[in-house]
Amino acid sequence: MIMTAYLRLKSIEPTVFFVRIGDELRQIVKLKILNKGGVAEADLRVEFDSKTYHIRIGELKPGLAEYEVEIPDIRRPTEVKFVLFSGELQDEKRLRWRPTRHWRIYIVQESHHDLGYTDLPQRVLNEQMEFIDLAVRFCEETADWPEDSKFRYSIEQSWSLINYIRHKPEKSVEKLLNFIREGRIEVSALHGNEISELCGHEELIRLLYPSFTLKRKCGIPVEYAEITDVPGLSWALAMILSNCGVRYFSPGMPRGYFKHAHPFWDESRVVPKGMPRPFYWVGPDGSKVLFWYGPGYGISETYFLSGYKSTYKILPVILAELEDKGYPYDAVRFRVQKAHRDNAPPSLVFSRVAREWNSRWAYPRIIIATNSMFFRYIEKKCRTKLARFRGELPDTDYVVGASSTAYESGINRITHDTLLSAEKFSTIASIVADYEYPAETLREAYEHMILYDEHTWGQANPIGPAQEANWAEKALHAYKASALAHDTLIKSLNMIVDKIRLEYDGYYIIVFNPLSWSRSDIVYAYLRDPEPCGRPIHQLKEVPEGISTEEPPILVSGSAIGRDVIRLPSSIINEPFELIDEETGRRVPYQIIEVSSPYDPIPYAAYRYAMGHLDGRYARAIVFLAEDLPPMGYKAYRITPCRRRPKFETRIRVSDGILENRFYRIEVDRETGLVRSILDKDLGRELLDQNAPHRFNQCIIRTCMGGEEHTIEEPTISVGRSGPILGSIIIKGRGLGCPYIIQEITLYDQVKRIDVSNRLLKDPTPFLDVYFAFPFGMEDPEIRFEASDSVIKPFRDQFPGSNTNYYAMQHWAYISNGHLGVAFSSIEAHLVEFGGLWPSYVSEAHHCIAPSEYGREFVEPGEFRMGYIYSYVMSNNFRTNFQPVQAGDLLFRYSIMSSSGDVGIREARKFGWEFHNPPIPVYMTGRKDGNLPSKMGFCNVDKPNVMLLTLKRAEDGDGLILRLIETEGEDAQANIRLPFIKASRAYLTSPVEEDVKEAMVKADRIKVPIRAFGISTVRIKMQGDSKGSKLEG
Repeated sequence: MIMTAYLRLKSIEPTVFFVRIGDELRQIVKLKILNKGGVAEADLRVEFDSKTYHIRIGELKPGLAEYEVEIPDIRRPTEVKFVLFSGELQDEKRLRWRPTRHWRIYIVQESHHDLGYTDLPQRVLNEQMEFIDLAVRFCEETADWPEDSKFRYSIEQSWSLINYIRHKPEKSVEKLLNFIREGRIEVSALHGNEISELCGHEELIRLLYPSFTLKRKCGIPVEYAEITDVPGLSWALAMILSNCGVRYFSPGMPRGYFKHAHPFWDESRVVPKGMPRPFYWVGPDGSKVLFWYGPGYGISETYFLSGYKSTYKILPVILAELEDKGYPYDAVRFRVQKAHRDNAPPSLVFSRVAREWNSRWAYPRIIIATNSMFFRYIEKKCRTKLARFRGELPDTDYVVGASSTAYESGINRITHDTLLSAEKFSTIASIVADYEYPAETLREAYEHMILYDEHTWGQANPIGPAQEANWAEKALHAYKASALAHDTLIKSLNMIVDKIRLEYDGYYIIVFNPLSWSRSDIVYAYLRDPEPCGRPIHQLKEVPEGISTEEPPILVSGSAIGRDVIRLPSSIINEPFELIDEETGRRVPYQIIEVSSPYDPIPYAAYRYAMGHLDGRYARAIVFLAEDLPPMGYKAYRITPCRRRPKFETRIRVSDGILENRFYRIEVDRETGLVRSILDKDLGRELLDQNAPHRFNQCIIRTCMGGEEHTIEEPTISVGRSGPILGSIIIKGRGLGCPYIIQEITLYDQVKRIDVSNRLLKDPTPFLDVYFAFPFGMEDPEIRFEASDSVIKPFRDQFPGSNTNYYAMQHWAYISNGHLGVAFSSIEAHLVEFGGLWPSYVSEAHHCIAPSEYGREFVEPGEFRMGYIYSYVMSNNFRTNFQPVQAGDLLFRYSIMSSSGDVGIREARKFGWEFHNPPIPVYMTGRKDGNLPSKMGFCNVDKPNVMLLTLKRAEDGDGLILRLIETEGEDAQANIRLPFIKASRAYLTSPVEEDVKEAMVKADRIKVPIRAFGISTVRIKMQGDSKGSKLEG
């Protein structure tokens, strides 16, 4: 017997769940019904928009209980009436209905790529090959599964894919490539999780070359890019990706690093309420990529999607949070991985969950996807105008971490420029000389350079044999890139020199300018320089006396191609000689310098000093001013004996505490060893702030624990060098953690600049941050600096609320107040702080102990009141990945140029690039014939705001590739002249050498349009040059 029911509708809750019954979509609604009577049978009537639906609930037990019913999918806001019956009307409620989204849950499975960290780098490479094999197997195993649950996989960075293709059988590679073509597996456009702000100008572009080479050769798509784990991004990356046709960018931003401090940007402005968000990231030239931000960079299966039950429990909560925060889309992306470990293997679990889930529910729909699948869908849904952000995202962590190994980071930074020079001159040598273009050697050098600037520095636990082995593999990238770049540069320059016509007997110095404008600069021509790493074998040209010409040829090796590098005999400079400018016939002043101590603050000083005892030429150099060097060309100087050693007039004056030339007067305090004054004699102005807390080039050693500052102790001052070309003062002392500090300040007779060299012997003391101070006397300066392929004005050209405590600088910074301008350049050290000495902001994910003042807000615009620059050269306060200690012999070099405040950034740019790219001397003997004159420029760019980045052989062997960058924010039409070739046709290309449209070739000039702060790349086809000629390999 059924008792009379007393039923009440306590609540009505629409859920995110939908089912499909035939062709009809129905939504699951949860009802809470209070039954104060006995067991009852109940029905529900749903009324909306003049429609009525009857739904059977079934038996209701006494008490409060929850019941699920299926109602029609209501797709517009309306009023819905719910009427409860049990034979007769029991209760009714009206609900203002908001349609529930048909959620699409895109699950993107990746393995975070650390080249190290979880194991030794080589073992990680092998492991990632196994992961790709697994991914291919899972693709095969799910081939007949429903489309949305088929296994898919995103290869986070191309280094693992490239390694797989190099080492796996052709059959395995082709199987993988087929799945990439089908869209089941995808690969990021970038080669590694790069510390992009460290990258040199060309290096940043070359990050895309490996994946686009595969695109060209294998027909695979390249649509998206990501950098994971690094809380910083180079602004130019947006431009480069966009111009390569990569429309989507999904960096894994590590929000979890900053649990107790301000994160890497102002979340209230960039990602309101902390919800996932797409927005456009606009590059320096106005191009843009679609940027997806989602907190964290991986959810392991132990947390999410480990099974149907956990997904059913967790997913609705996540979607409800998104609804509450105002998330506007019906699709969301989750990046997942199998385990809580970087370098985690792929898993079928996610596909299995998706298959079971989708068999039960129409929505939310779980889609096992690639990043590109998600982006294509969400792009269509962005009907409302997306927010746009422009600028750099200055890193807080990894750019500082690179200074934990300051010596190797400095080597790789130098290679950024050396490799560019090597590439340009090897291209020229392959045309004007019988030189096989070293395409494979250059590719290998770029790969090593890129992998050093990749974000993995060591083990998760950086102590012991594992860390030592990991770091040895990492450091090797810097050393090999440097050696290969040096080898290629020396060989190509000597090949060019072999073709120069020299009219007189004797020795010559051929001085090369690797930059695309004419310049005058100081040349350091050591009598003997380090040799290239390779010694090619060649046939001895002159058969020794007594050896029959019918005998087999005698094979020897040489440091150049077909011969040895020419070295100037010491006897030449031991006797009087003159240095003659071959173009003008004028006598050129010079100075002989010598490495007199293993502690001299110059590169390889100890080696030169030691080897100088074997061959004195290692330790001796001719220094002179080379005037009017042609753009990307050379000029010849002849060494000719004379009767008396020439004397040269000079304005250089050096004493124990005073260094002076025609441009500057520098005073050093003999008691403290600190620079007291720098007077610009042209401007009649003191350059330094006399009230600054630190002095010019003062070494500041700051403890991480308490923030105490230490400086040089027990200083001594002495005359360094004194001659007609240059003079210098030496300051020696010691400091906390640095038992030996030597500083040299150099002035030149004819060149207006101040060069500074600082050499430190660092002991293993940890928890020290080391800086050098440059406090210039100007208030409220305007600051600009060169980042990777961009020019940054702090605050304006960066994400809102991002790091302002320090920045990664490339070749130069320029500060000006309208009356005084100072250009600043740093060779080895990349980090600069403006306006003051600010706290380190390395996050708790990486720092070992909390730095002093950690967590305070980033520097505000009003705090950049003074024209102070601090070079942040090293730090060793790390708990993971980076080196917690460093010890060794370190060199940090700087240059400063002052001017009136209206000079602008053009001169600063030239100054910085010239300091990083000094003239390159090559010795040669005459007399000899040749088809090249004694002076020649190989490339001329007619617009002063446009500079050449590189000149290279095309990757596919079809012509030359020439790349330009605009540096002053003005659109330009640049005319390029290459007098050593005859161009037949030219094509504007993408940065990765994909032809876009034909460019104008007129007479001997190529006209290249370039956008403000943009990059233009052009393919030049030469008359009479067959495709692929003179290419190594």
